[in-house]
Amino acid sequence: SESHGQPTRRVDIYNQFVDMWLDREIQKAMSQRGITMVPQQLRLEAIEFMRQLSVYMVKQNRTKLPQRITSTLFAFEARSNLDVFFGNSPLEKAVRDMVPIRTSGGFLTFNHKTIM
Repeated sequence: SESHGQPTRRVDIYNQFVDMWLDREIQKAMSQRGITMVPQQLRLEAIEFMRQLSVYMVKQNRTKLPQRITSTLFAFEARSNLDVFFGNSPLEKAVRDMVPIRTSGGFLTFNHKTIM
């Protein structure tokens, strides 16, 4: 721990990691076609995406999320928060690419469980 002030807590390190990760990924996203948001709004979207995903996973007692297969024709009726995590709009794709998660075998999971 540090000689004065509060000792560094694990949560502070992860918060700093996520901040640095988002800074880098937002810069990448800004250069993509179809993304017209200002960096502050992209950061808000990314943080909210992570928050919603984390809350959903905790409520479901899961560490990974299976992709739902739903009707494209009737998607406007069936759409839920869950579908946003796997959505195909330019914004949904950009935000998913910005946050520290990965998709593997149709499952969405955080890169590290401590980020959740």
